[in-house]
Order: sequence, then structure tokens, then C-alpha cells
Amino acid sequence: MIRTVYCPSEDFLKEAAELADRHSLSITVGESESMTDLEFDRNSVCVVYIPTIHALSLGSKEIPCGFTQAFEYMCDYVDFKKSAPVIEIRKEGSDSVELSIEPSYMESHISRFTVRIAEPGKYYGSVVIDGLVFAETEMFEVFD
Repeated sequence: MIRTVYCPSEDFLKEAAELADRHSLSITVGESESMTDLEFDRNSVCVVYIPTIHALSLGSKEIPCGFTQAFEYMCDYVDFKKSAPVIEIRKEGSDSVELSIEPSYMESHISRFTVRIAEPGKYYGSVVIDGLVFAETEMFEVFD
């Protein structure tokens, strides 16, 4: 996550400079594209946290049948302690969810998952948080 001091206009630069010096932060005058969807008071000087990470990390793309696959999902945009992610796994050619996996470990912005697939095939996954799909990807191929 990036931290910056938001300054609504050049009229507030002195106040923004004091806050930036105290915390060793940069100053952003006016709204940048990365702040568009963030919720904060746009009429006053404040420290803004800008999310930067949104990634699904897999251990291996090819795994033998019956072996456990571990992966993690990192996202600065959501606090997982308030809204936990779920991974929905589908087999290639199927629209139905084969497995719905909850995290085995979770921090505020990192969640770790494990899964064991017993049937060969190519599998796709979706990261779902509060009913919204945050990411979709080809996850792995299971072979005999």
C-alpha cells in the first residue's frame, strides 16, 4: 500500500507539508486517478492509503492427482478480516463450481488456501468476496 498526504488545493500546502514532514510522506495536490474509488474527506488535508497489490500466487501449475496444492491471494483493496475471500474452482468445460474453498490462514490483506484434487483435468478459479468476483484465472492442471 502507498501512503501519501492528500492536499485538496495549493491553498492547503503549508498544512500538507507539515503533515508530510512529520511522517516522511509525499504530497499529492488534487485527486489522482489512483484515488478515484477511495473513500476519504476530499475537502481537507489527510493521509490516504492507496491499494497497490492484487495478486493470486500459485505453487505449481501442474500437480499429480491426490496431491495438495497451496496458493495465496493478496489484495490491498479489501480487509479480509471484514470480508473473507473464497476460491471457487471449476473444471474446464463446466460452468458449475466443483469446490468452494475458504482460507486456511488469513491476515488483513493475505489469505492462504490449500486444495486436493483427485480427478485429472484443467481447473480454473475465481476469487469471490461478498458475492463479487475479484479475479479469475487458469489455476492448475491435475494429471495421473
